[in-house]
Amino acid sequence: SARMAHEIRNPLAAISGSVQLLAGHGCLREHESRLLAIVTRESERLNGLITDFLAYAHPAVPRFEQFRLADLVDDLVMLLSADVRFEKITLDTQVAPELLVKADRGQLHQVLLNLLQNGAEAMPQGGLLSLAATRQDGQDDAGQRIALVGISVSDHGCGLSEETCRHLFEPFWTTKPNGTGLGLATVYRIVETHGGTIQAHAREGGGTVFTILLPMVEESV
Repeated sequence: SARMAHEIRNPLAAISGSVQLLAGHGCLREHESRLLAIVTRESERLNGLITDFLAYAHPAVPRFEQFRLADLVDDLVMLLSADVRFEKITLDTQVAPELLVKADRGQLHQVLLNLLQNGAEAMPQGGLLSLAATRQDGQDDAGQRIALVGISVSDHGCGLSEETCRHLFEPFWTTKPNGTGLGLATVYRIVETHGGTIQAHAREGGGTVFTILLPMVEESV
């Protein structure tokens, strides 16, 4: 499937480039320009789908580094301040500045960005979207006690049914009319390659909570 996706991308790039050349010709009638605009838009959508699929099919090997989680969250808050989906959203973050993680910074950024964007889309009329992180105790496969970082992202949207929660991380399974069903599947694979876990459940009072557990770094920086 991944090889097929690569093969599709090459002619798609040729189609997109040719259409852009035609669109810039300057001698097109109005309905011809509209048709070319549709082709360009759908080509970009298809390329985005292929990109998402390849990210899921061939995830990059994590490049682990130690960093403060609060710094990454601050970067996300700044980035999302320019996102129109967050105009009516109150974003509340509670991350202790001393909390450390050892992870691929770019991949963890992708995970949290996806979850926050999903939360905002679940509240089109606005509302409170929360991201919190705390130190927790857990056990490894051998039953030994280990320290974990628990990260939760919760919204006050319409919530998810039990059926949806069971299928939420499956590839190509989506409740969105124009969704690919690959965003949360990729999130799941990233968390898994970091030795962590992710779960989703309905929030009491309405909404959804995503909970991530990752191994924690104990030493200070």
